[in-house]
Amino acid sequence: MALLLSASLAWALVAQVSAQSADRVVATRGDAVVFESDLREAFLEIPEDLRQNVVGNPDKVGKILDELLLAQQIVRDSEQGRRWLESLEFRPDVGAFKRKATEIMDQRAAVESEEDLQELAREYFLADPSQYRLPDVYAFALAIQGTADSAAENSEQVQDDAESAASGEGAESAAAEQEAELPANLFGAGDDGAENLPEGVSVVRFDFDGLSKQPPIVVLAARSIREIGGSSKVFQLPDGRPAQIKLESLERGRQRQFEEVRDSIVERLRVDLKQATVRRYTVPLGNLPIDINGEALNSVAASFLKPSGES
Repeated sequence: MALLLSASLAWALVAQVSAQSADRVVATRGDAVVFESDLREAFLEIPEDLRQNVVGNPDKVGKILDELLLAQQIVRDSEQGRRWLESLEFRPDVGAFKRKATEIMDQRAAVESEEDLQELAREYFLADPSQYRLPDVYAFALAIQGTADSAAENSEQVQDDAESAASGEGAESAAAEQEAELPANLFGAGDDGAENLPEGVSVVRFDFDGLSKQPPIVVLAARSIREIGGSSKVFQLPDGRPAQIKLESLERGRQRQFEEVRDSIVERLRVDLKQATVRRYTVPLGNLPIDINGEALNSVAASFLKPSGES
């Protein structure tokens, strides 16, 4: 495939030397040139257990070529990068181009004034202070009567009752009988208000996130609690065991002040601004037309791909 190179004279000389050493051009974009040796080096950087999958995937190979070209474009497009290239006796390898491109982009994205960033962070905070409010902290206790063995027996009974209810055979009386058999309270209480659990009752404690991982019947029971220290009615878990949930404590969240969250906002803004700068600078470079030598590309890829059926 014929290539139309827009490289400078320096790159043209490199290409000429490369051609003499049978190192063909694989792709060009702007002043960036990727040779077969560059692509081989990039493929060798891929972990061996992943290399076959990457090299055999045109989209992933295309992404690698884009990264190689973009690194060169960033270096060639900056005065600092051009001075660096002129100071070198030989053409940089893939790794050197990437490191220099990263250095250049870090400098471009650096915030000139820390005071400006601090002020911007304050503006972000004042725009919506509620997003920096500490959440409420819930502490629940779930009392469960019975063991895993009894749960298996209860589960069979619950299934039998459900089948009876589905068939319409004494559905109302069965439900009433089940409710009548449930104890009034599983937590109990001592004279000093401390828990005095009935025999066979165990307690599991968790926070609000832990509640979300419980069966829906537990979540529904928790919603029925109206005050701190209050408990739900005793209900049946899906396995048939009686259970009761209590809201032991609730610490209301508070609004944090700017000084408490300033550092985290500043760091987030610094990352966001750097990413925005990188996109603003690199997108136009990446949108330039690319010319690919399919024969050279396929030749390099084939040297890494194992024959079909070979592990």
